[in-house]
Amino acid sequence: TLLHFMAHFCVDNDMSLINQVVEELSHLKAASQIPFSLITQEQSKITNTINQIKRELKQFDAIEQPNELDQFKNVFLSFSLEARKELDLVNTSVDTLKDNTDKCTKYFGANPSKIPPEELFSIISSFLMKFQNAHNDNEREKELQARQERMDRKRK
Repeated sequence: TLLHFMAHFCVDNDMSLINQVVEELSHLKAASQIPFSLITQEQSKITNTINQIKRELKQFDAIEQPNELDQFKNVFLSFSLEARKELDLVNTSVDTLKDNTDKCTKYFGANPSKIPPEELFSIISSFLMKFQNAHNDNEREKELQARQERMDRKRK
């Protein structure tokens, strides 16, 4: 097949580069199983929860009289501030992820609005697996030919 020819060609040139690419992209199979929409949904849930905590703290201020023994407000205020910082980091990471997956999708000639990242990752992962299998097939074929040649020489 064409894939077997490509694998053979790469071995003749520099298979170490191909092995390096396969190794570096080995995580794509796992990435293809996580829909980007799920990530954004979880991000939205966290945002809503933090906003709910802020609203409840404001309501608590309006209803409750300060009590020095009650640490509820202090604990939740501290938590909400720390959670907001962490959420800002998550938001930045998700934005970076979105930008990078869009660039990757465009690099491979696809439209980011039509193909989700997990589908692209699945396609690339599948190609790499098939390429690796073609390379392994070529190696087995080479071993079989060498074995056959040895047997032919012994017969002569």
